[in-house]
Amino acid sequence: MAMPRLAFALIAATSLLRAQAEPEQGEPLPLAIDSGVVANTNPAPAAYGLPEVVWSTVVAVPQASWLRLHYGGVLLSGARMPGADGSYLRLTSLLDGAVQTQHLLHVGQWRDTSAYFNGGAVLVELLACPGTGDNRLVLDEVTAGPALPVLPDSICGATDDRVLSSDSRVARNQPTGCTSWMISDCNHCFLTAGHCSSGLQVIEFNVPLSSASGSIQHPPPSDQYAVDLTSLQSNGGQGVGNDWAYFGVFPNSVTGLTPFQANGGQAFDLVTPPAVSGQTIRITGNGSTSSPVSPTWYLVQKTHSGPYVDFTGTRVQYAVDTTGGNSGSPIILDGTNQTIGIHTHAGCTSTGGANNGTASIHAGLQAALAAPAGVCDCPPMMFTFPNGQPQSVAPNGNSVLRVTITGGAGLQPSSVTLHAGIGGAFQAVPMALVSGTTFEANFPAFACGNAVQYYVSALDGAGVPHNEPANAPGSVHVTSATDALTTFRNYDFETAPPGWSVVNGGLTAGAWVRGTPADSRGPAADFDGSGQCWVTGNNNLEDVDGGITQLVTETVDVSQSAQAVVRFALWFGDSSSDDSLIVEASNDGGANWTVIETLAPFAGWQLHQFRVRDHFATPNQLAVRFSVADQPDNSVTEAAVDAFRIDNLTCIPASWVPFGYGCAGPGGTPTLSLVSPPALGGTLTLQIGNFGSGFPCMLVGLAMAIGPMPSPPFANLCTLYPRLDVIDFVPPAGSVANWSLPIPGNPSLQGLSLYTQAFVFDSIWSLSAPGIAQVRN
Repeated sequence: MAMPRLAFALIAATSLLRAQAEPEQGEPLPLAIDSGVVANTNPAPAAYGLPEVVWSTVVAVPQASWLRLHYGGVLLSGARMPGADGSYLRLTSLLDGAVQTQHLLHVGQWRDTSAYFNGGAVLVELLACPGTGDNRLVLDEVTAGPALPVLPDSICGATDDRVLSSDSRVARNQPTGCTSWMISDCNHCFLTAGHCSSGLQVIEFNVPLSSASGSIQHPPPSDQYAVDLTSLQSNGGQGVGNDWAYFGVFPNSVTGLTPFQANGGQAFDLVTPPAVSGQTIRITGNGSTSSPVSPTWYLVQKTHSGPYVDFTGTRVQYAVDTTGGNSGSPIILDGTNQTIGIHTHAGCTSTGGANNGTASIHAGLQAALAAPAGVCDCPPMMFTFPNGQPQSVAPNGNSVLRVTITGGAGLQPSSVTLHAGIGGAFQAVPMALVSGTTFEANFPAFACGNAVQYYVSALDGAGVPHNEPANAPGSVHVTSATDALTTFRNYDFETAPPGWSVVNGGLTAGAWVRGTPADSRGPAADFDGSGQCWVTGNNNLEDVDGGITQLVTETVDVSQSAQAVVRFALWFGDSSSDDSLIVEASNDGGANWTVIETLAPFAGWQLHQFRVRDHFATPNQLAVRFSVADQPDNSVTEAAVDAFRIDNLTCIPASWVPFGYGCAGPGGTPTLSLVSPPALGGTLTLQIGNFGSGFPCMLVGLAMAIGPMPSPPFANLCTLYPRLDVIDFVPPAGSVANWSLPIPGNPSLQGLSLYTQAFVFDSIWSLSAPGIAQVRN
């Protein structure tokens, strides 16, 4: 039967309206490169704070035009942010010397990948400062070019009239092969076509010419930016006039600049399309080419202008040359800084027609612009920590937290408060104004060894409360009260932890997976705000079904740790309340397992911890396992793990130490010795001996006040050490006299020093050797 004329016309029209993406044609190749655990152990004082290469390798793919690395696991110790003590990766193209540096923060932002590097070989180096801890890099894949050019389409006339351009507001998308452009919203984010948003990872500026054969070349990593997927809003591309995406990128890992900062502060103004009245439209983007155009122009920035043809509903049309790779380009009112929409579909031919885009007034696009997410969001109040966030705090309350608050509808300075606690109620500590909008406060005192949870709150000018983290106290920051801290591992799961594995048995759905929580029945967000955590299944309405799924950590050597503490955040829900989340630990690298806790369902995220020596008398090769099963398969079972860390806490014990010299009286030199140390909540007891027939006293000072005593009445060469804050007569009990001082259980007394010395009143006064007491828990 003949095809109806209307149907034939619709099919013909559809074939002309092609989406103009030009996806990357690189080939993924497997790697099996593992640095193993490496560290900088240089003991030289002169090397302190100076990073050195502790491991390196070269990844090479012969005859490739470009490479991009994929990480199977990354452990970088020291500061997460760029800093003097932070381990980091340094990657260098052996073709053109382009360099990318990545601290752990950047590895997460780049989603466990590197930038693109020209050539077929990249030098990979791991740098660490002395004494900062273990590091490890696993490389499991490399994507290699070249990509070959394809035929152009939608040239509006007999020739391709585009010319090379260098608009710093326009970027090339990778690996989706489209164009994006910067707008003048609050954080200067980007628009592109919706059909270009799936798989979008990187955008590139200052794109160089392609090779003589048409293989794309990449700018240096300093011109490449990782896309923040939490910011991406898109309709996925639903046809002409209905195809948009809005997203932002992280600051560059090399320069620390945003694209807006790097290009000198230039962005397009998005405006409503005007009625057609003889205007000229310009399209600037990274389209493909074919002969007679030079292959070096393939997928690099070019521009062309032509007539504004039509504006109907949410569709705009224009007779301007475009090709594959132009999808997402700005539709510019030529001669202005204004754009009226997003170029998305081909429509021109050599004999006429027009190309097509989605108008700026599209309701979905406008809704996204009104509700920015991720790095595009401009929250009314922002909290930053200019001195960083502490990995540990002093038990005696001497550690300071400083916060700067910006944005918002004003600020009530008296409302800024630090909330800190070790479980249960938080202590509220008002923060004092330092200058401008910067405030600080001391952490309260907590007993050494505790996990300290904290957040900051403030009221804006309208009295609206704001917290950091935003959903505190549901999510909080965590540190440790300790005299000294050594961190073995610290994972927020924004990067893949090396050596972790998932083991399933009889499972039909819901295996452990690392990602941003996406199941409406699981946690609404991760615990620590990094964006990702481990969850059981991560598709909506996917839970644990059938057998068991086990998340197993790497093995960590804690044999030299006096007090290793493992901490993690857990989320666990079970609709029938007959399943359990089981936490186990192994002391022999996974050969044998000990149950740490078996948990029934609970509400929201919870922080959990255990001390390794409470379960293993001789800590050795530690691994931890989180197990969940829906057995019988009769319920909705969901679990999550986040904020995993292993620390060695050093808590100095209460002590009393003698020092110096005494002076003799008629019965000789008095003695002073320890009976019980000055522990918080306990009693300091000292024993005075060798006082003969004299009367023993105790001298106690909160400071030293060394000075010689006159002779007589003191024995010759007598020296008084403590300041005389307390003088106690101590009744003898036979040949000895015991002096006691109760120590309150207040953690703020941690580290208090008491200087003590026995004094004997006799015909010649005498003093014992002094001693110093240190109050601890």
